[in-house]
Amino acid sequence: MSQTNRPVKKAPKRSACKEVRKLYDNGICKPYEVMNEVLEEVEEAGKNYPPMRSAHEGLSIVREEVLELEQEVFVKQANRDPLKMRREAIQVAAMAIRFIMDICYGKERL
Repeated sequence: MSQTNRPVKKAPKRSACKEVRKLYDNGICKPYEVMNEVLEEVEEAGKNYPPMRSAHEGLSIVREEVLELEQEVFVKQANRDPLKMRREAIQVAAMAIRFIMDICYGKERL
């Protein structure tokens, strides 16, 4: 079975930073699990928001998500929350995918 046809597994939900670190350190959190979360975010955004109407609007949305991730990263290291950073990074990835779908393959396509 090819990798694209592999059954989709949901990433385990963890509430503590220590648990998230263990997942990564032990190799439990796999790239396809992260991608599943990103795709779920893309689907959720598609249900709640209309398609991006222009490249400028799309860039603005992606930039907003990057700035939210930046806010989480620029917290003092001792106070950083890996779950919040992960959540924001997933939203950045999801909005980048929405940009590709809506702008590069949508009405704005050249």
